[in-house]
Amino acid sequence: MEDDVLARVISVEKEIQACLEAERARSREWLEGVKKEAEEGFAKGEEQAREALRKSAERSREEAAARAGEIVKNAEEKAERLLALSDETLKGIIMRRLQTIVPG
Repeated sequence: MEDDVLARVISVEKEIQACLEAERARSREWLEGVKKEAEEGFAKGEEQAREALRKSAERSREEAAARAGEIVKNAEEKAERLLALSDETLKGIIMRRLQTIVPG
């Protein structure tokens, strides 16, 4: 009878050990799956951040180019107006400015 009880205890211990090993294997598989999902999520987030940065830089370049175009256009218009002034008009402007600088 003692041998029978001992055999049953050993059998139950083996079953418990097998269950533990199976549970460890399932846990490892689950952990690997979670790790893979996290890595994929990180890679996707990183790619989205890169794309957002690229778009932002492109938009900034376009805005800077448009603003530079406006500045050049305004400068050209001012230059044309100044070139259109007669010598007499320029002389009058210079004389008024000189009077404010050097009181006469």
